[in-house]
Amino acid sequence: MRKTINIAVVFMLLLSILPAAYAAGTTTLMEQARQKLLSAKSITAAATIAADGHTSHASITAAGKAFTIKMPQMEIWYDGTTQWTYNPNSGETSVTTPTPQEIAQINPLSLIASIGDGYKTTQLTSGNSTEQTMRLIPRRPNPDLAYADVTLNSRTAMPTQIILTDPQGNTITLTVTSIKTGQALPSSTFRYDKAAHPSATVVDLR
Repeated sequence: MRKTINIAVVFMLLLSILPAAYAAGTTTLMEQARQKLLSAKSITAAATIAADGHTSHASITAAGKAFTIKMPQMEIWYDGTTQWTYNPNSGETSVTTPTPQEIAQINPLSLIASIGDGYKTTQLTSGNSTEQTMRLIPRRPNPDLAYADVTLNSRTAMPTQIILTDPQGNTITLTVTSIKTGQALPSSTFRYDKAAHPSATVVDLR
C-alpha cells in the first residue's frame, strides 16, 4: 500500500514542480506553464505511470488546495482539510487530516507560494524542436527526489513527460496523455461520497 501511495504522491508533482521550477528562475516557456496553472479555476490531467517494470494510469482534478486522484489501485479526495483514501483491494476508506509536511508532498498547488528558490534548474539538450526539457534538482536533501526532468510542449507550454529519479537511482516516468484547464467545480468534487462505495469500511485515523 505504501508503494502505491508513493506513486500517487509523485504524480502530484505533475502540477507542483512546474511552478516551483519557475520560482527557481527558468525559461519563458516554464513561465507560461506556471501562469496557465495559476490562473486556472480547475485543472484536469491524465498520465501513464511506469515504475519497476509496471505501468498504471492515473487521473487528477485539482482546484486550489483541493484535489482528487483516481488510479486502479486507489482513489483519493482532499477538500483542503480532510483526506479520504479508498483502497478497492481492502474495501476500506481511510480518513486522515494531513500534516503541513504531508500536504507539501501531496497537495498539487500548495508549494507555489512557499517553494521559493527550492530548485536548481538546468536546460537539457534536446533534439526535438517541439519540446523543451529542464532538470530540476532540490536545493535541500529530499528523501523521495534526487532530480526531475520536466519536458514541456513548446507550443502549448504544457508538460508531456516527467521523469523522477530518487536518491537510489530508481525512476518513475509520467507520460502525460492529457492536461487542460477548466471551470470552477463544486466543493463536493473533492469530498468522499460513501454512496459511491456503499460496502466500504470507513476507518477514521484522525
